[in-house]
Amino acid sequence: MLIKKPDDIKSSEITPEDMYLNRRKFLTAAGVAKGKTFEITAEGTWAFEINAPGAARTFDGRNDQGNGDDVVFYDGDPTTAHITFGGDGPFVVSSFANNGAVDQLVDEAAGPYDDSVGFPGPALVAISGDGRWTISLG
Repeated sequence: MLIKKPDDIKSSEITPEDMYLNRRKFLTAAGVAKGKTFEITAEGTWAFEINAPGAARTFDGRNDQGNGDDVVFYDGDPTTAHITFGGDGPFVVSSFANNGAVDQLVDEAAGPYDDSVGFPGPALVAISGDGRWTISLG
């Protein structure tokens, strides 16, 4: 546990109140509540990190891009997202809404991917894929 003075805490590190109050629903949906364990199988080096939902970088709905796995927090209203993926392996985009709902927005066995999907809000959005991806809302 990291303890900081109030003036040392960035606003991006503060978990929204409704997400904090529903944290047990989120953790249950993510499969980490009630003593659940993780099994990790990987070749080569890997890292596993668990952070509070408020630690996810904010996605404002403008064109966002990344390369590989990421988690972003979207605080807007539900909308449509245009999502692309340039890799050739599996590509998964999942959302974890404040009300505990979990949705698989994209679940492709292999890329590339280029399509529009319904996008929830507000929600944490987990992107998983070995390659470049983009998300544009609206």
